[in-house]
Amino acid sequence: HQQQQALEASERLFRSALHGAAIGIGIMSVPRGRFEMVNAALCRLVGRPEEWFLDHGMDDLPKHPVVQRWWAHMADIMATRPDNEPIATPLVTVFHMP
Repeated sequence: HQQQQALEASERLFRSALHGAAIGIGIMSVPRGRFEMVNAALCRLVGRPEEWFLDHGMDDLPKHPVVQRWWAHMADIMATRPDNEPIATPLVTVFHMP
């Protein structure tokens, strides 16, 4: 019973942080490659309703004008391709928690 209460409290805290954040946040499913949750700030930034995100993934965002402007703005401090798309660099595993 205590574990269930702790889990529910943790989920409430997570949702509160997600939906209360002033910055755009999207949570994605790795197997589906689609957004599972987005907050209102991301919806406003991209100009799309939550339902649009839930049917799309990261592959759909590079075409968006907001993303294109951000890439152009950040190109001088990031490694980029000719179209200003950032070059992804694999992260180094620092530790693993089972």
